[in-house]
Amino acid sequence: MNNILSSVKATRTDTFLEYQTENIYHNLQHIIENATGLDPNLSYKILQIDWQPLLLGLQHHEKTKSWLWQDQASAIVKYALFLYLAQMYPHHQLVPTTEIDEVWHLHLLNTEKYLSDCEYLLGYYLHHKPFFGLYNNFEKRQLQIHRDATINLFITHFHLNPLLIKNINVLQGACVKP
Repeated sequence: MNNILSSVKATRTDTFLEYQTENIYHNLQHIIENATGLDPNLSYKILQIDWQPLLLGLQHHEKTKSWLWQDQASAIVKYALFLYLAQMYPHHQLVPTTEIDEVWHLHLLNTEKYLSDCEYLLGYYLHHKPFFGLYNNFEKRQLQIHRDATINLFITHFHLNPLLIKNINVLQGACVKP
């Protein structure tokens, strides 16, 4: 009897994980289809990345396991869009929001996947600078300027502010159409 219950529970968990993963792809596709000035080739590539390992990481990481699954999925969508911007603006100093940064940290910890995904999407390794803005007041101001510019790029291309929208779910109308 325990084996049957374990099997049912595992199937439910796998099915729910698949549902969560599909939610990520559905929302990414919707945002990309309604975005402005995007490269179709990069749009295709973003949708080919396997985001499920990051979702699993968020579900088990100490800082993020208490997040609602919708917030975890939304954070991955925002991170994917952040990577999209990194490809579009390789010479800009993009600054992630706190939640995007948490996803980025988890992606970095899976070094083989991170290197592979960066090479596939960007053609280079995207370096993380965790101490940028901590050294002096000038750097702090620069950090804020770059953070504001990154948010403006999100708004310009994807029609969403990653700070104001916690849960991106097009089925609930959280994604703003242009």
